[in-house]
Amino acid sequence: MLDEKTVAARIAGEKQRCMENIAARTERPTKIWWLSFADGNKPKGSQFLGAIIIHANDFIEAITETHMLGINPGGECQGMQVPPEGELLVPIGEEWKYRLLSLQECEAFDAEMNKRLDAYDRSAKVIQ
Repeated sequence: MLDEKTVAARIAGEKQRCMENIAARTERPTKIWWLSFADGNKPKGSQFLGAIIIHANDFIEAITETHMLGINPGGECQGMQVPPEGELLVPIGEEWKYRLLSLQECEAFDAEMNKRLDAYDRSAKVIQ
């Protein structure tokens, strides 16, 4: 088991590596991450702090970049990688990326994507 000092040093090194990678980018990463933030200590109904859709090479880089951009609301974070832009049936609009989305905005995003997927599905049936 690692002592606290070693763990802290490794975390600091990983954050530094991510910040250097982000600063050295000449192109935006192709991986897209959905990050969801919550605070379990808040009263029920107010625990969700928001979500962020962001391009990053890995989960740690995605979190680091949200801090660098000043859009990380704190709390606990869960994330999942979204299929790359080229593999999505309908692309995610830029207006949804790189900002903290409220619960209402997440619901609107979900509704828009479902509407666009339905339209894609109807057009695919017409082509067949």
